[in-house]
Amino acid sequence: MKKILLLSTMICARLALADANSAANSPAANIAPRADQLVIEQRAVVARPLTLQLRQSEQPAAGIEIRVAYRQNAHQALQHQQLIGPSDARGRIKWTPKEAGVVVMTWPGGHKNISVFYDGLPWSGLVVMLFAGFLLLGGTVFFFAQMLRDNNE
Repeated sequence: MKKILLLSTMICARLALADANSAANSPAANIAPRADQLVIEQRAVVARPLTLQLRQSEQPAAGIEIRVAYRQNAHQALQHQQLIGPSDARGRIKWTPKEAGVVVMTWPGGHKNISVFYDGLPWSGLVVMLFAGFLLLGGTVFFFAQMLRDNNE
């Protein structure tokens, strides 16, 4: 039974690979607009509009859509996607990031990982860091106080 399951899995994988190769080599795939470079001229910040530019051989690439995948905490299983575009005649697309973290941008001909930052200091992160620091410092002071008191007695 395991051999049959393994054989059927291998056959399905080969069929999928053959289908993908034939789609990539089809004339329609070669005619579709492509871009080999994504240019981002400024830092990506949550809720701040950003202009992206797609280029093909240093020329603007028009009519290309970008798929944006937000990867929360950089886990691939927790991602959600958004479709932006198409690019205008100058290869530009306006995009406003919705969440901070790693964002994977894919388009016909390439992909790019970018980091989206918060606009300011995240106060909750600062509070957690200070609390952890006080715990660590307090534990160290308590340890040395106990150690010195035991030595004096």
